[in-house]
Amino acid sequence: MSDTKWTPGPWRVCPELDAGDGRHVHAGEHDLSICRCATPHIYHNGGVDKVTPAQREANAFLIAAAPDLYDALYDLVFQVSHNPPSWLSLDEAEEALRNARGEKP
Repeated sequence: MSDTKWTPGPWRVCPELDAGDGRHVHAGEHDLSICRCATPHIYHNGGVDKVTPAQREANAFLIAAAPDLYDALYDLVFQVSHNPPSWLSLDEAEEALRNARGEKP
């Protein structure tokens, strides 16, 4: 979408970079780093981050799917506001949700 301000996609989870320090999410043709969903660690005040490895993995897939989720929702809202939703926009929305869950097509 031309009105967005985030790093252009596609965004992807980089399994090759998970050396126990977290799941990395990269974007675009230049493979820019978007974020690292870190492993649990102890804070200076003695508290412990409660994110489990499974949650860390799910967080990475959700973040990587964010641009697709936005596009699918944008298209769906546009379709509904102008006419009945098309099967194509519903298919795109379902695919974006599968990506956010880390499911393979």
